[in-house]
Amino acid sequence: MLISQQPTCFEENDGSIKLMIKGGTKNVSINWSTGESDVRNLENLLAGDYSVTVTEPKKDTIIKFITLNQPAKLSIIVNKINKNPTDNRSSVSFDITGGTPGFRLEIDGIVTENPATDVFPGQHLAKVTDVFGCYAETDFTVEGESTFADFEAKDIKVGQVLQIENLYFLADSVEITNSSKPVLDEVFNFLTENQDIFVEIGGHTNN
Repeated sequence: MLISQQPTCFEENDGSIKLMIKGGTKNVSINWSTGESDVRNLENLLAGDYSVTVTEPKKDTIIKFITLNQPAKLSIIVNKINKNPTDNRSSVSFDITGGTPGFRLEIDGIVTENPATDVFPGQHLAKVTDVFGCYAETDFTVEGESTFADFEAKDIKVGQVLQIENLYFLADSVEITNSSKPVLDEVFNFLTENQDIFVEIGGHTNN
């Protein structure tokens, strides 16, 4: 009897086959289609067809066949981006195919639902991971107005306080989330283009 463990991911070589022999003698000859001989376990296997030939002294030869199957290649593509009518955020839905159900979706490293809501303008990375840890990624862009679209350097006054929207920290942490990258890039570009402006940046978290 052959017991198999199917590969967990597309083109992953983590499949295995175990040969169980009941009765007979200890002096059996075992030959696998992979070339291995006199071993009862095969590991690190790709999907495909395998066979084993078992021969006992002065008895018949038994040949067993088995197929290891792999899941379809996991993929993720953007299906639709819908602009929220009340603010500068968007909802983004994705088509996920292949892999093994039990998917986890992340946008810029933050776990979210599908569709993802409250996605700000800018470049983003979507990653889907299935129940076995197989993953696929895709880059996408959400269009929208820049935080500094209507802001000019000549309008800045000494001591003026400006609030930066769309800048977020992880809960109970000083670590800024990846979804804040677009607005930070805007701040960086603005200060790079206006190097005669000096600012003090302050903020606080919920802890």
